[in-house]
Amino acid sequence: MICEQCRKRKAEILFIEVIGDRKRVLRLCNECAEQMATGYVPGKAVIAESGPVDLSKMCPYCGLTYKDYRFKGQFGCAQCYTTFIETALHDLGKIHGTTKYRGRPYIRDQNLFMKFEEIVALEQQLKAALRTEDFERAARLRDKIKVIESKILERL
Repeated sequence: MICEQCRKRKAEILFIEVIGDRKRVLRLCNECAEQMATGYVPGKAVIAESGPVDLSKMCPYCGLTYKDYRFKGQFGCAQCYTTFIETALHDLGKIHGTTKYRGRPYIRDQNLFMKFEEIVALEQQLKAALRTEDFERAARLRDKIKVIESKILERL
């Protein structure tokens, strides 16, 4: 790919400029990127909030470099998670908005899993009761959910 600024050299840098709610993306060669970005140093990538990152950083197990990780968007082995932990957490935060897992918990106990499923079903019924303004039913459902949740907490 050719540099979008000078149209002469190979583009090696993805320059992203965000102003307000507008985003401009340019593919630049090292020379043009150096002119556009203040504080740009060849061989370093500037990541918002976490500062410069060494592009030559390499996984000791599989040999994946930071530059390859950023290009592919995935790791080469389990050791890469340890090697690139700082930047991986930053990237996850930017992509997902958080670095904390918010999905369903892993549960071995099938009965406990059934209780979680029951809570999900009851919460849906609760929302439906609130939409139809059946507040007495909603209160009973809320209380039932609290009882099930307290039983779950006792078992954990």
